[in-house]
This record gives sequence, C-alpha cells and structure tokens, in this order.
Amino acid sequence: MRRVRSAWNLIGLAAATAAGAPIPIANSGFEADFAADGTFPVGTLTDWAVFDPMFLLPAGGNSVGVINPTGGDCFNMMDAPEGRNAALIFLSNDSTRGMGPVGLSQQLGATLEAETTYTLIVEVGNIASCAGLPPFDQFGFFELGGFPGYAVQLVAGGAVVAEDFNTLAGVIPEGEFRTSTIELVVGASHPQLGGALEIRLLNLNMEDTPEDPGIEVDFDDVRLDASANPPSGCSPADLADPFGVISQADSAEFVARFFAGDAGVAALSEPFDVVSQADVSAFVQLFFEGCQQ
Repeated sequence: MRRVRSAWNLIGLAAATAAGAPIPIANSGFEADFAADGTFPVGTLTDWAVFDPMFLLPAGGNSVGVINPTGGDCFNMMDAPEGRNAALIFLSNDSTRGMGPVGLSQQLGATLEAETTYTLIVEVGNIASCAGLPPFDQFGFFELGGFPGYAVQLVAGGAVVAEDFNTLAGVIPEGEFRTSTIELVVGASHPQLGGALEIRLLNLNMEDTPEDPGIEVDFDDVRLDASANPPSGCSPADLADPFGVISQADSAEFVARFFAGDAGVAALSEPFDVVSQADVSAFVQLFFEGCQQ
C-alpha cells in the first residue's frame, strides 16, 4: 500500500464523491395507513393507485393493503425493512391465478429528463406462512409458501422504460426481504422524454407450484434518485469537470472511485472487473499523457 500512496502523491490526489437527488415519492414506506402490530388491513393505500389491467381484484380472496409484521411470524425479522408497515398484494383466488399482474402505482411530480441517470430501489418481500395477531387471528393460518413473482417498473409517459422483472425470484428466502435496484441511463434523446414518471409495484400472479402457489408479494421503502450524467472525457483519465483537460480534479475522482472499488471507472488495466495496484500505474501514465485528441 505504501507504493500505491507514493504514486498518488506525485499528482496530489484528493477524494471526491457525487450523489443523485431524490425524487419525492408520497407514502414511500406505506406508513400513512394505520396497521396494529401483527395485522394486515386491506383496502386502498394512501397516495397509491391500484394497477389491475385484468380486473382481478374484485374476485374473492384478492386484495391490496398494508401489513405490520411486528411481533408476528410472517417475516423472520418480525418487522418491516423501513418503519412499521409494508404494502401487500394478496392474490389467493384460484380462478384468477396466472391471468395477469396486480399491483400499485404512483405518478410522480417529475418527468423523464435528458442526460440523466435514474436509480429506483425497492425492498421486495417473500412472506412466510403465518397467522395474524388478535384480532386478525380470526382469519386463520395462511399457507403462503412459494412465490408468485414480482416486477418493479419505472414508467414514463405511460410506457415502461426500466424494469426489474422477477430477478430476485428464488433468491428471497421465505419470510425475508431483498433489495431490487434498477438503473436507467437516459442520453440526449429518448422516445419518452418529458413523459410523467410513474412507479409500479406488481405481483405477477404466477403459480409457483400447486402445493405452494405463492399468493402474496410485499413491498417497502421505495426510493428514486436522479443524477446528471457526467460529460464524456477526452481520455480514460479525464473523470471530472473541467472535461477536455487532465487536471487535479481527475486525480481526486480516481481516488474516490478506486477506494470505492468502482471497477467500471477505476479498473484501467486487466483484470477489468476489479481494482488493483496496476490501475494506479495505468492512471498515472494516462494522467501525464494528457488529452489525446
């Protein structure tokens, strides 16, 4: 490590970081609707609309609502990832299984902008078989083994522009949540530029197995960030503003990316999937070569 630091000292490196700006999402943690510990009241959710293109919710046994798992057995952690509540999408009617998704949607007060990177993060839950706490214990024990699949969608102007389509299926253990992350990089043009942004959280309503049909998907802690795309540099070492010239700002950005393990930027030599001492040497060489027009 001493040799790495001495190489950086040749060009006066300093760390720097950049972060995106959050886009407001109303009731992003589903806390606006009260649910007592161990209960799961169903009905409309504040600030969220039902997405039900095949009109499956009116069928008996299908519903959306919130769940407060505190003190119960529905989730191993016994509470929600954020706050007390999570959203639930419950589809137990056998006659509607496999007929299409049901979910929640929210149109945001933002539009799809050029030269912007969007990052949508949602916690996705695979509920375990369980019963509610009193007075919800009167509904009995729910067999919720399996997983019906999920999708998290970013929509602009009514069209899906980015999606996590069930990539965590088989990865989320019974009674736990896992994090879904979607990134959309928008360049100078896009068919949906200016379109209103919308988030959709879907239960795909797919049968896992006849014995364990899945039935329910839960969602929590919905976050969406937007950040301006960095301008293109004149060399792999031109990482920071002012672009078109190699400067101390590029050195600072390289240090930040190197220590963050960001191989996509800081891995300048083989192997390109991990940062190493060789990348420091490569950056120093590129730095002193300057811009190659």
